[in-house]
Amino acid sequence: MDFAEGEITGLLEKYFEGETSLAEERKLEQYFTEESMDPALVPFRPLFEYFRRERGQGVSGAFEARILERIRESSRQEPRIIPLRGRSWMSAAATALILLGSLWFYLQPRKPSSHASTLIASASANRDTYQDPRQAMAVVEKALMAVSGNFHHGEQLTRENLSRLGTLDKVMQ
Repeated sequence: MDFAEGEITGLLEKYFEGETSLAEERKLEQYFTEESMDPALVPFRPLFEYFRRERGQGVSGAFEARILERIRESSRQEPRIIPLRGRSWMSAAATALILLGSLWFYLQPRKPSSHASTLIASASANRDTYQDPRQAMAVVEKALMAVSGNFHHGEQLTRENLSRLGTLDKVMQ
């Protein structure tokens, strides 16, 4: 069969878009089984050869019959009941362990975390107990200096670590 040059490329475009009919797909298969074809279309030949080969592979009627027979056999079998001899005590023991563990955790003395106790102590100590505004300002300055000192210490550690990374980066290159 003679195919027009642009017809096959148009059909291939439609095929890859999923817009071809079965008749158009058969035309493509027929084209790719011919010996003389456009050299630009040769890479598509294995694809259509694969489809042609696989179409020949089918499932025999015996396969379907075997599957249906196994389904019938499995539906005829009575469900197996697994005896739980001696296992009832396991569920009772597991329940008792869970209850005892919960009770133990519940009765443990609660210790406030050090951070929480510090916050509570500082809140109670820093209530509006200062009669003199200068004294209150001094406490605030002391607290801000502590925060500032911690901030500068963290900044210094960060710079040291970044300088180490810079040195490591130079070594790695």
